[in-house]
Amino acid sequence: MKNTKVISLIIFSMILVLSSGCTNAPSAKNEVPADSQIGVAADQENAPEETTEAEIEEPELSHTYVTRFGEINAVTYPAFSFNYPDGWSVTKEDVTAISEWVTLSNERGVSIDFINLHQKDIGGGSAVLYSELEVSKIADSDFVPGYVQAEDYSGLGKFMVAELKEVGAMDATSDSDFVPVENGTVSYAVLPESSAGEQIVNSAYYMDLAFLYPTNVMFVASAPDGQFSQQEETEVIAILSSFRVE
Repeated sequence: MKNTKVISLIIFSMILVLSSGCTNAPSAKNEVPADSQIGVAADQENAPEETTEAEIEEPELSHTYVTRFGEINAVTYPAFSFNYPDGWSVTKEDVTAISEWVTLSNERGVSIDFINLHQKDIGGGSAVLYSELEVSKIADSDFVPGYVQAEDYSGLGKFMVAELKEVGAMDATSDSDFVPVENGTVSYAVLPESSAGEQIVNSAYYMDLAFLYPTNVMFVASAPDGQFSQQEETEVIAILSSFRVE
């Protein structure tokens, strides 16, 4: 019996020692080795900074232009109008007995041209140089066709602001088909939605895509290098969208 008590006392003492050791041992649960901490810090330091696109400002269309063909020629003809923001100005106004041409430009030379030709056969296109365009809707248009001198033009349908992207080119003197164009020029225009799809043109300012109301009308934007910045694109689309009949 005495021996049993001694053994029990020894076992109890060992349990106390082990328990004390466990309590005093440093906890490693949340510790990270020093080498690992240095590595993490280095990775964070070398990580590329996140970049964000420049904020695009929504243009305030505080100016309005009204075309003047009917006024100057003293004839009955619809007046067209469009709005534009600060930073743009009218750089050309040319009205004749058979045409009207108005150019709106910004400081970089991006231009928006209103062209109205009072002749059905426009002419002036190249007989050998052709462009293949991909025409797609990019925004709605305020232009709603109606009656002009008792003739109904609502059959033109709904209008859109279209992106005109050059995807092919052909020189009829040397090419048998269109040659694909990478990073082709981009323009924007107000067109009937029925114009969407592939179009072949061979005239300046894409007048092949002009619509009859009741004469040839075109409202088109172009850039000096064939490309628009995001801010320019936003402003151009807003201006084109505002095009309408007075």
